[in-house]
Amino acid sequence: MNIITKAYGMDCVLSVDTILLEYADYGKKLQGYLGDVSLLVSKEQHTRAFLFEQAHGTMLDPVFGTYPYTVAPPTIAGAVFACVGVAPFPTFVLGVVKAYTTRVGNGPFPTELGNSTGQLMRERGHEFGTVSKRPRRCGWLDLPALRYAVRLNGCTSLAITKLDVLSTISQLRVCTGYRWKGSLLKEFPAEISRLPDCVPVYTTLPGWGEDIAQVRSSKNLPLYAKRYIAYLQDSLRVPAQYISVGPDRAAFFKR
Repeated sequence: MNIITKAYGMDCVLSVDTILLEYADYGKKLQGYLGDVSLLVSKEQHTRAFLFEQAHGTMLDPVFGTYPYTVAPPTIAGAVFACVGVAPFPTFVLGVVKAYTTRVGNGPFPTELGNSTGQLMRERGHEFGTVSKRPRRCGWLDLPALRYAVRLNGCTSLAITKLDVLSTISQLRVCTGYRWKGSLLKEFPAEISRLPDCVPVYTTLPGWGEDIAQVRSSKNLPLYAKRYIAYLQDSLRVPAQYISVGPDRAAFFKR
């Protein structure tokens, strides 16, 4: 109550009885959906397909992410077994990757762009926090961070999203490693404390310079868009199976 009234300056008239009555009603509505998920999955995992989705990116994992700028629950794919309550079994892991890199909130971000290009990515990609509405920090694609995420999650294929956001940028840069105190780091550092001093090493790829928001087939993408995808795929050693060129469902197609 004090947080609501004093920190946010909002009126708040609540009582324990009011809250209990409201949430008891929610409980009645949700009762039919409650059950032992662990038991259900264990019984059916050999006869049915299950889809598990992580709500946060790898770098927000409290153990392997950029702590303390992380969330509380684990966010990597392997956490599904402990969180759902089943023994490890073979999985197909689809890594969802933006065509550039973003971050919400504080924390180290070597490839962040604090210029007009970063602003362009933010505006074209509608990069604002879903709940907080905070502007996301945007930057060039970070391959060391992506290799780290692919390794931790055991990605078997990739879905590359928001490719259309890069359409008006003539020269695209991709971070291939970091320079840290005179050393060249090819992999994401285990010591997160190194990240603030990491200077990105870039390779430059040509942009495609045309709107691709209406493309609905991989074969119809511009040549340099295909090469950008191929470069990512070869660098990460994971096939790019899906491509997205916009927010509409129809703008998501198989490669």
